[in-house]
Amino acid sequence: MDKDRKKKIIILFFFALFSVSIVAIAFFVLCNKKSNHKTLIDYSPKNAIFFLEINLSGKNLKNFLNKGNATETVLEKFLIDNDFPRELWQAKEKIEKAALIEIPSEKNGYRSEKAWLVKSLNDVRELETLPLHNLYFSIIDKNTAIFSLSLYALNVLSETHAQDIKIESHDFARDNNNFIYGYFKNEYVKNFLSKESINYELMKNSKAVFREENIYWKINLMHNKIFFDIEVPLSSADELDNKDDANVQELAPLNNAIVINKFNLSTLIDILKAGLANQSDNSWEYLEKYLEAKYKVRLSELYTFFDQPAILVVQPKNIITSLADALAIGNYYYTLVLEKSASNNDEALLYSIETFIQNYLAFKYPSSKEIVLPDKTIGKELVADVKDFVFEENSDYKNLRTIKKNDFEFNYLNNENIISAGNNHKLLEMVLQSFFSTESKNGISYDMSFDFRIIDSQWTNSLGIGLFTNNVLSDKLYIHGEVSLNI
Repeated sequence: MDKDRKKKIIILFFFALFSVSIVAIAFFVLCNKKSNHKTLIDYSPKNAIFFLEINLSGKNLKNFLNKGNATETVLEKFLIDNDFPRELWQAKEKIEKAALIEIPSEKNGYRSEKAWLVKSLNDVRELETLPLHNLYFSIIDKNTAIFSLSLYALNVLSETHAQDIKIESHDFARDNNNFIYGYFKNEYVKNFLSKESINYELMKNSKAVFREENIYWKINLMHNKIFFDIEVPLSSADELDNKDDANVQELAPLNNAIVINKFNLSTLIDILKAGLANQSDNSWEYLEKYLEAKYKVRLSELYTFFDQPAILVVQPKNIITSLADALAIGNYYYTLVLEKSASNNDEALLYSIETFIQNYLAFKYPSSKEIVLPDKTIGKELVADVKDFVFEENSDYKNLRTIKKNDFEFNYLNNENIISAGNNHKLLEMVLQSFFSTESKNGISYDMSFDFRIIDSQWTNSLGIGLFTNNVLSDKLYIHGEVSLNI
């Protein structure tokens, strides 16, 4: 009896030990499997302001690199310029993915500190043998490690891994075919732009539209093109008009220019109003009164035109070589094509435009008039005389009216269907020729085209014309683009 009982106890003991072993092994395998299937974004801390993951082992990237184009040079420069160890780049065939993470500096301010997450194809300890100098290094798991010139950044990422305080993963991260994907916070863009630029003010005043959340994006390479998608969180989708303008004519892409179809003037007005809302000395009402008093134009008479479908074409006066060039509004020629509506008073609009331009030039270039002073001597005074500035018919293009003075130029055309205006007659004529030409239509519907050849940069030398579309769904703005590659 005691023997049988002893046997049962021994059997139960070994069964319990076996069960615990099985559970422990299963738990270990599960954890290891979960760890191996983690994406690098899972290690990104919540306070990260920028995240970018590059798939260095992707088939599409290898195909592009094998064609001997500038892609590899550009990619290498981007990585090295952002503190990616050169020794790791030279050993890239051992790396599956690499992710750049920027976090706020320990000293706060606009500065940030960088770290790289690297996922190796095999054991990440193989990378330890590389001559990595002045670099902090920490292993997260069998395939993943952190590299950084900043000890603070390394510690933040290590704590994120240890305490599991990562951000939520995004759908873009689950697509293993992405060449590049990532996110950045809105504040990253605002800090990137110069405060001295009017563009910064527009960005700052767009808070009413864009939520202070992460903007996600991804890029793929395929068929000699770059495809990308961007997801922007909105405070209110009502702020961005998402009208169905299917019947509105679109302009075909133009060389050396940016074309924006379905350009919404009213959105710009709303942003400007928001920017002036809290300025008692420079409110929108003050601006309206100022323009009417000085330039004899009533903005209220133009509001109905702001809601009309429009096309905006922008062309740089010179090749863009720097960010400062790109952000300076005065460095471009502009042409606006506005479709007419039966409910609008076209003559009132054109009269307001001519009146404004003539008064603007009269104040900018006043004439000198002789006057008799109280002591009977002859003197001179500067007078703003609109009679000195007259619109003339352009002899080269029917119905095109032009006014020029020194470096200022303004042209507009009024015909049965459209009103078009711009500050360079050559660009205006090119736009009109394309607009009225049936041969230029390629059947592709898009919201914006961008010819990257207007930029002189090693980052864009391989890029041609890009086509972009956008759509507002629920509380997000979705942007899709495809850019041809010159390879």
